[in-house]
Amino acid sequence: QGGRSLDRKLSGLTGSTNEPTDQEPADQASSAEVSEAEETSSALFDLIKQECGFLRIEGCVLHETKRAGKRGSEGTDTCLRIFCVGLPRVKRSRWLRPLLWLAASTLERAGLNPTLKSSGLFLRCPRSGALLRIDFSAVR
Repeated sequence: QGGRSLDRKLSGLTGSTNEPTDQEPADQASSAEVSEAEETSSALFDLIKQECGFLRIEGCVLHETKRAGKRGSEGTDTCLRIFCVGLPRVKRSRWLRPLLWLAASTLERAGLNPTLKSSGLFLRCPRSGALLRIDFSAVR
């Protein structure tokens, strides 16, 4: 039963495009991107929590992170940070990459197309095309 509701949430993510029209102001378009990022992150959090229950996931937070890019491509990304109980606070680089591989394979099994780069795990929001970064952190 829980799988069906999750399937409905994820199938809603691949709906029609929601691009701003000429009549829509830019601030409404950006708020639409934020609301889509919230919907996407909620569905992703539910999926990862359900499929990776052994991680002892405590919660998540959605926030904006500054991106320092090469050749002037600076900007912000929306980041879904997932908090797990029992992860060590030290040597994050040793355990982060395997968790990102796990999350990427979970998202691929769900029919989504994540991108795993050296800088992290990314998923493009289907309607707005905004980039959502997925990250893990130890509970404090």
